Amino acid sequence: MRVAIDSNVLIYAEFEPHTAKGLRAADVILRALRDCVIPVQALGEFLRFTQRRAPGSLEAAIQQIAHYRTLALTPATNEAVLAAAADMARANGLQFWDAIVCAAAIEAGAKALLT
Repeated sequence: MRVAIDSNVLIYAEFEPHTAKGLRAADVILRALRDCVIPVQALGEFLRFTQRRAPGSLEAAIQQIAHYRTLALTPATNEAVLAAAADMARANGLQFWDAIVCAAAIEAGAKALLT
């Protein structure tokens, strides 16, 4: 089953690798990489978190994003995703940027979003 990974999973795996959450996040990533989606929005949120919390790690985070992009589908935010996200946000009260992640994951065939 194809799953999508949200930025929270990436953040815990990279920034808290020795905590229980970080270890679970790393395990989720390793198991999901067989067939997973990491929406570009999630990658951007990961970079923004890094830029804000650990600016000295930004270059390493950019390299990690490149690595993730070779291992997972990284669907772009296109017009169809934008329209679907707007509908989701309106219908379900989601934050728009969260709806972008959901819509991109759905368009790429993900059946679950891991966050």
